[in-house]
Amino acid sequence: MIIREANKYDLPYFIELIKKLALSEHIMRYNYGELDDEHLNTIFSTIIAGRGTILLAEDEETKELHGMAAGIINPHLYAPHILIMTQIILWVDEIVRKKAGFKLMSAYEDKTDEYIEEGRIRYGVITASEPLFDTDFSKFGYTMDEKCWSRGE
Repeated sequence: MIIREANKYDLPYFIELIKKLALSEHIMRYNYGELDDEHLNTIFSTIIAGRGTILLAEDEETKELHGMAAGIINPHLYAPHILIMTQIILWVDEIVRKKAGFKLMSAYEDKTDEYIEEGRIRYGVITASEPLFDTDFSKFGYTMDEKCWSRGE
């Protein structure tokens, strides 16, 4: 399993994975309805054009993709001069999770550190949704500073 940066040819996998995750039991509560491929294309294109990172777990032999870690860079809500990269996708297929999960997450953290060192961002943020609630991200250099509860639908 290798970890590589996404390119324009990975757009179909990005859209497929987002739709798969939207239908999963973990985030089903948000009732996404029909997802707009054009909007997902815009997110993907924005990130690979330099506003974040998308890393993929790829089987070296078959070239099949088995996971993704993606983060997008946005200004802090209250202090727009501070840029933060927020993880928006962290997924590894269960069949290769033990083989590729740590490797993908480590590569994502290396990319986050690179952006911090370059001064492109000040912080990297992980949002752990189910099934990652119990994952201890401190082993990747994170500290927990808030929790989020949802109300509604």
